[in-house]
Amino acid sequence: MQQFQGIQKNPSEGSPHGSIRQWEENVSASQEDLKKFYSGREDNSPSIFDVWEQGAARGDSVTPSTYSHEYREMMLGTLVEALAKSDARRLLSLGCGNAVIEAELAAQGYDVLAVDAMPEAVRLARRKGLTSLLADVREWSPAPGEWPVVYADGLFGHLYDPDTRTLPILHRIRSWFTDGGTLIASNDSTRSGEPAEAAPGVNAFYWLSEDYLADQAYDAGFSFAECRTFTYSRPISGPRHRSVLIAQTAA
Repeated sequence: MQQFQGIQKNPSEGSPHGSIRQWEENVSASQEDLKKFYSGREDNSPSIFDVWEQGAARGDSVTPSTYSHEYREMMLGTLVEALAKSDARRLLSLGCGNAVIEAELAAQGYDVLAVDAMPEAVRLARRKGLTSLLADVREWSPAPGEWPVVYADGLFGHLYDPDTRTLPILHRIRSWFTDGGTLIASNDSTRSGEPAEAAPGVNAFYWLSEDYLADQAYDAGFSFAECRTFTYSRPISGPRHRSVLIAQTAA
């Protein structure tokens, strides 16, 4: 059973932001952390992307876009609605992973650029016919003001800075949007009620609360932000709340 609730934040309630330079010098999620979690193991077993592509799990680890039909349909509808409001046919996906939803959008005629730091993800996206780029979003940038809709599913948990308790990536990508552009991002929410919480079993990955994501979006200069809660189930731990951020730039 899914649950979908909305929380809208007041821009005056934003949290203090940290230094982007400090974040870039001390990034919590290193490439080595990512490789250890996402790539195939030394015994030549499949990468976690291969497992997820089958709609399966490795232990309790899933990606909702392949594991939950309800989540996939919700996110696809949310993205199509944002594209329609922007009168746009172009979408940038950051940390595309298995690129399941991105491939659905491309099949509907949308122009999608799928970006990921992991070669396995880029290969998967290209096999699905997508234009895909191997790049680290902490270093790569498109031309300013180029994208009407940007999608980041499960990415921000890797980019949280525990030293400053901020998401400097939001400041970085703010200039990438067209006027009136929309960011749609999701990440598993915290269980403790804290703004951020280290996820067990995944080094340098954090769960992020709904209020925290909305506050960080306002702090980065977005003119509107709301965060919804979507509930899905994992195979071992059961029901899990996922924060779904929708943030917009000024028109």
